[in-house]
Amino acid sequence: MKPLWISTIALALACAPLDPQVSTPLSADFPSAGYHRDCAPWDGPALSFLFAGDPGEGGQPSYPYMRISTYRPPALLEGTSFDWTGTDHNEGYAELCRAADDCEAPHAVHVDLMGVSENGRLEGEVLVRFVDGREIMGPFSAQAVPVSLRCG
Repeated sequence: MKPLWISTIALALACAPLDPQVSTPLSADFPSAGYHRDCAPWDGPALSFLFAGDPGEGGQPSYPYMRISTYRPPALLEGTSFDWTGTDHNEGYAELCRAADDCEAPHAVHVDLMGVSENGRLEGEVLVRFVDGREIMGPFSAQAVPVSLRCG
């Protein structure tokens, strides 16, 4: 027979609410990363990142994935950062999609770009925070994805 205090602790842990302030390492759910030049909704320049478990085929990532686009892309990809809070602005767009009909926009986005490594990958760090306090954060190494586009 177990002592009463072990049963009490086990019951308390089983009934405790999950802490919404959980930080998930970016690499845990999204080990694949890519980036490319893009166009903002008004046809201005943008820079987009795609973080996925699997890069997928034909440009369509497998679920889940996270996409971040800044509509104020830096001229240099080294030693710069971009961020925004909320969704009522023209700074950029981000979404976390678990399925085709299950996407949510984060409350805050911050990306630091460290530079392009010798192997051609863009190194950086990301912090994405949702309204309920969940965070996805950590370093990334994104492969350049060739795209053919013309903005404006």
